[in-house]
Amino acid sequence: MAVRWENVVEGYDVSRFVGEVREDLLCSICQEVPKDPRLCKHKDHFFCLAHISRHLQQNSQTCPVCRDHLTLETLRRPTGFLKNYLHDLKIKCDHHDRGCPDVVRLEDLPRHVDECGFAPAMCRNEGCEMVVNKRDKDNHEKNLCQFRIPKCHDCKEMKASQDEMKASQDKMKASQDEMKKNVDEIKHAQAQMDVKLTEIKDEMTAIERKQDRMQQSVHQMKQQFQTMMRMVNKALQGSNVNNNGAQATEPGVSVHNQDIIILGGRYAPADDKVINTVEKFNLAEGNLTELPPMNKPRASFAACVYNGDVIATGGFDGFYGTDLIEILNVTPHPLQWYMFCCKLPVKLSAHVSIIYKNKLYVIGGFNWNEKKTSDTIYELDLEPPYAAKVLARMPQTRESHRAEIVNRKLFIVGGTTTGNGKDALDSVIV
Repeated sequence: MAVRWENVVEGYDVSRFVGEVREDLLCSICQEVPKDPRLCKHKDHFFCLAHISRHLQQNSQTCPVCRDHLTLETLRRPTGFLKNYLHDLKIKCDHHDRGCPDVVRLEDLPRHVDECGFAPAMCRNEGCEMVVNKRDKDNHEKNLCQFRIPKCHDCKEMKASQDEMKASQDKMKASQDEMKKNVDEIKHAQAQMDVKLTEIKDEMTAIERKQDRMQQSVHQMKQQFQTMMRMVNKALQGSNVNNNGAQATEPGVSVHNQDIIILGGRYAPADDKVINTVEKFNLAEGNLTELPPMNKPRASFAACVYNGDVIATGGFDGFYGTDLIEILNVTPHPLQWYMFCCKLPVKLSAHVSIIYKNKLYVIGGFNWNEKKTSDTIYELDLEPPYAAKVLARMPQTRESHRAEIVNRKLFIVGGTTTGNGKDALDSVIV
């Protein structure tokens, strides 16, 4: 038998529910809480059964949201969490406008509506077409309806009828008092909500002011940093420092190369985010320029310069340590990062890397393979066959330390034995 679509009942109006209803669980066609809900085959889009059935028969056999193939046979009923969530929604009775104050679970609504005393009922007295609440129907027909057939009563029956009417009136008055009490409670709750919203708005205003102050502070710090760099640049005029921090008798790069390369790290507003950005700060001009980003996000890694190229080794990518090495080749234009053909012997972070005579020395750090701080110094060849070996071991484990080569001697300074500040070292190893 064909479906009469003009008789299809819409879903449940969202305004009937107590509390918020998730928007992603509304019928995608009528935008109301679905009656007899169904989901599409793959993407869990929600529909009233009547609405999606009409769409599939009159339009096309596809989901109106994701356009996947869909038929009446492949529609699914909600199960598990979705089914329980819908059943537990709190909804006002269908006869709320007729005075019913009850709020019930959506699953219990049909049973409640069948039993509700506020359901409309028509008077059965001939000539009377008045519609009253079901619970008042008998009293109306027997005592109040002007079309009722009068019956002869003796005094006792009339007294009993009067008492019944008085009891009914008292019950109605009590119901009205209860409704007034409920209205007063709703008004009080609304007033409390208005106060809370005002407090939230005040807090948001305070946060916005704090953010403005922070932005002004960051701007001031940036200006101070640029001023400091200009002072450093002025102090370094006529002098050249090599890439390991030792005074060079013959410059390894042009004295006009006065750039600081800033690599990766953690993103300050969200400290748990590791980034791969690269920037260049020019000491002479005092400005920042974006360079091509690294292939991999890195924090707590080690970087050094080799033949004018920048080498980034190891580090923490936001999830785990890494043993990958990549190089910024400054010769081509535009600049380009590429992954080095060999890796570190182990996954390391908070370590130090230094170049000396075409060899990469990797010192200490946190060993992610063994989950502990390392005391090892590795030597890696930067030319074929790219051999790697353990060169030496330090007297103590170290991470977050520093190292420099001066006059062919390796100085290892400070750090911590566990990664905690309480275990910091003040010793120097040569």
